[in-house]
Amino acid sequence: MEPTGYPQNDPGPLTLLTSNAASQNARLLRSSLARFSGYVGVVNLNGSRFIAASDSIRPVLDELKRRGLMFVDNRDSKYSRAAAMAKAINMPWAINNRYLDNELGSDEIRAQLKLLEQRARTQGAALGIARSYPVSIRVIKAWAETLKDRGYVLVPVTSIANQQALPR
Repeated sequence: MEPTGYPQNDPGPLTLLTSNAASQNARLLRSSLARFSGYVGVVNLNGSRFIAASDSIRPVLDELKRRGLMFVDNRDSKYSRAAAMAKAINMPWAINNRYLDNELGSDEIRAQLKLLEQRARTQGAALGIARSYPVSIRVIKAWAETLKDRGYVLVPVTSIANQQALPR
């Protein structure tokens, strides 16, 4: 999805753009979805501009809903309307509560995981997003092995669909 700073920050040829017609974005979305299988939904990536444009994101959400998919808002933009719009059209949605590895380092990632746990304890569920960096995978794997001891359960994103508070 189109980021702020596009076209200097160009995510590639299949990028959904606010300047595109809804039909063109739908075609690009279908092309992207056809490249993979086994997914339950879509998470926006680098889409800070697109995700805040109601006229652009709504047709995308309609297409995802038609396919029975959920939408995970990575909260790239505080102006995102996606989760609220997904809720309004009665499709599954979730919201990223915390990026876990914006700062790469074992201690920094563990600190973010601790904050994610606190949010889960107070809110009932929390969603964190990490990249596939080796350090992220290693730290999260070790953390996940200790969750039961602290009274937490790691669940698929679909199990927290529609359960989080919408951002204000």
